[in-house]
Amino acid sequence: METQLEIRGRIVNGPGKWDLMLALFEKGKQVDFTVEFKDGAGVKTIFRVKVHSIQAEDGSRESWNLAGEIVGQSNMLRDEYKLTEPEKVDWRDFTAYYHSRNRSGAFGY
Repeated sequence: METQLEIRGRIVNGPGKWDLMLALFEKGKQVDFTVEFKDGAGVKTIFRVKVHSIQAEDGSRESWNLAGEIVGQSNMLRDEYKLTEPEKVDWRDFTAYYHSRNRSGAFGY
């Protein structure tokens, strides 16, 4: 039985298609997603993740269903902030819908 994870926020930035592909096929490769939460207050969180599976959502080859694990996270208040050393988190699954051209989507855990 497939577990549905709650959608917590919307992705406002993420990796390009090439980095997404490498995250799946290159051992240990991690990518960052910037997520804005529903409760907002202007705070965004950068999640560093390992991608375990990618499924084409439609025939466009730009829309993807992702699954994997969160390995770190960091809050940001300004858009120019880059995640260098994320706060370690306990292993946690994530799922996401992601559009690689627009670099947007939905993020759940």
